[in-house]
Amino acid sequence: MLKTIEKNTIYSFDLAKKDIRKLQEETDELRRTQQRIIDMLDDLKTSDVQLYKKINELNIKMSKPVDKTTVIVREGEIATGFVASKTGKSFHKTNCPFAQNINPKNKLTYKSKMKALNKGFKACKCINKK
Repeated sequence: MLKTIEKNTIYSFDLAKKDIRKLQEETDELRRTQQRIIDMLDDLKTSDVQLYKKINELNIKMSKPVDKTTVIVREGEIATGFVASKTGKSFHKTNCPFAQNINPKNKLTYKSKMKALNKGFKACKCINKK
């Protein structure tokens, strides 16, 4: 009877050892999976930082005014270009206070007075000033 108890005890310990080994293997696999997830999160964080920098660069570029309407009108004279509103009757120099009030979605740009006049717009007083 003592041998049976001893055998049962040894068998129980063997089962416990198997369970412990299995738990160790599962724990190791969980650690590896956790490390892969941490690595992926680090990569995402790096990508996120790079995207944030690119977005900031684009926002800075977009916030800078771009004046593409500067042209030479007469030799030696530089004009700032001309703008008109789709809903208005007059055209203005780009630095005119009236021009700066034009809604961007309604803004039309012209490189010369003649083009604006040919479209039926009248010259604002700012154009005839010297």
